[in-house]
Amino acid sequence: GKDLFKDFENVKETKNLSKEIRSKIISISDFLVELHKNKYTSISLYRRKLRDTIGSGGSLIGVLDMHPNQDFQKFERQWLEIVKRSINFWHKSRDMHHRLCEIHGDYHPGNLWFEDGRLTILDRSKGRFGEPADDITAFIITPILYSIITNNKFKGSFKEVFDLFWNNYFNKTKDKEMRKIIAPYLAFRIAVVTNPIFYNDNFFGGERQAYLIRAKLIKLALNVLKDDEFHPDKINYYLEPN
Repeated sequence: GKDLFKDFENVKETKNLSKEIRSKIISISDFLVELHKNKYTSISLYRRKLRDTIGSGGSLIGVLDMHPNQDFQKFERQWLEIVKRSINFWHKSRDMHHRLCEIHGDYHPGNLWFEDGRLTILDRSKGRFGEPADDITAFIITPILYSIITNNKFKGSFKEVFDLFWNNYFNKTKDKEMRKIIAPYLAFRIAVVTNPIFYNDNFFGGERQAYLIRAKLIKLALNVLKDDEFHPDKINYYLEPN
C-alpha cells in the first residue's frame, strides 16, 4: 500500500480533495472513534502518560533536546515558555484518569497506509493505553502544517482535511473535555514537526521559508497553551503574533 503522506502530497500539488481521499480521512477518524471507546482504569498510568508527554525522552522536552542547538536557540525563549505552560497542564489534568483508554500513540500519516481502500496502521511503539488527545494531535498537526506551507495560513484543501477528521470524531464521541487539556499534546507534536532532523528546510521550501513557518507553528503552540481551551476556528489567530 501507500502511506497517507502520498495523498497529502497529491492534495498539495492539485489543491483538490478527491472523493477517495475524503473517504480515507473519515475511515481514519472512525478508527479512533472505535479505538478510544476501550477504556482502562489506572490512575498511575494516566498520570505517567501525561508526565511522559511533557518530560519523557521521546516527548516534548526530549524532542526539544534533539533540536540542533543553532535551531533551538532561534526560538529558545518561546520554547522555555511552552515547556513551563505545559507543566501547568500536568496539574490541570492529572486527575482526569477516567479518560484513559486504548490509543495508537503515534497516529501520523506516515503510519497510516491504504491498499485497495483497506487501512493498515503501523508502529504502535508507545504502549497500548493513554490520553486520546495524543492520537488526535498526532494527526491534525499535519494538515495544519501542509496548509501553512501551501497557503501561508490555515485554509483551503488541508483545512477541509482537518475539518473532516475533527468534526467526524467529535460529532461521534461528544468528547467535550479534550479541548481543555489538548494543548501540551499539540505542543509536543509541534516540537516534532519543527525539528530539522525530521523536517528539513527543503521540506518547507528553503531556509527562509522554514524559519517563518516554524515561527508560526511555535506561536500556535504557545497561544493554544495560553487559551482556556483549544478552539479550531481560532487557528489562524493562534498562528499570528499577539
